[in-house]
Amino acid sequence: MRMHSCVASCAKRLSLVSAASALALACGASSAQDFKPTVVTGNADGTYAATRYDVVVGSADVGEATVWSASHEHPGRNIDVRLKVHNTSNAPIAVDVGNANLNVMTRSAGPVAVKTPTRVSGAGDVSPNTTNGVALTFELPNGISADDVTGYTFDWGLRTSSGAYKQSTQFARQATPMRGETCPDITTGYNGYGAIGHCAGWMDTQWMGYDNPADYTMPASQH
Repeated sequence: MRMHSCVASCAKRLSLVSAASALALACGASSAQDFKPTVVTGNADGTYAATRYDVVVGSADVGEATVWSASHEHPGRNIDVRLKVHNTSNAPIAVDVGNANLNVMTRSAGPVAVKTPTRVSGAGDVSPNTTNGVALTFELPNGISADDVTGYTFDWGLRTSSGAYKQSTQFARQATPMRGETCPDITTGYNGYGAIGHCAGWMDTQWMGYDNPADYTMPASQH
């Protein structure tokens, strides 16, 4: 009976692993997003969580702006922020790149100000009735890596024919569950555990023979 229970349990878990792998492939791009806006009101490119703004200067509604981050593409000391502008007015709009900056919160050094981007790609000038955008890369000071950042505020602005538009967007690091924590994203009926039990992407062979992962207590040496 014990062997039968183990075989059945293993088969069940392997099928769940396959399902989880397929889901991970389908959702991989968005799950890799290291930083997301604290207020999500839309998405960018159908993938990234983003904040959208109606660009209103005085009484003039001149367009819409979308802000997001794709920092997983730039490891090390770089933080990536992206800004897309849809211009609905009859005059050009320009991204005020020179005054864009980050106020970064780190674990080791506290708040750190990064005043100017080190790299700008894309088009900062947006013609009437068109959409354009820029990708800004901010390099952290020596001794501070992107892994040390818990969040940041992106201060940015636009120059329009109706005047300057200024805005701030807050971002927070997306928590990565550690081994031994439950996985709320992919529930399988195992008391909220992910399809492979622990969130670090590993399968604990010592679970074999346990019908419910919650019945298994990880030895302290494995934490």
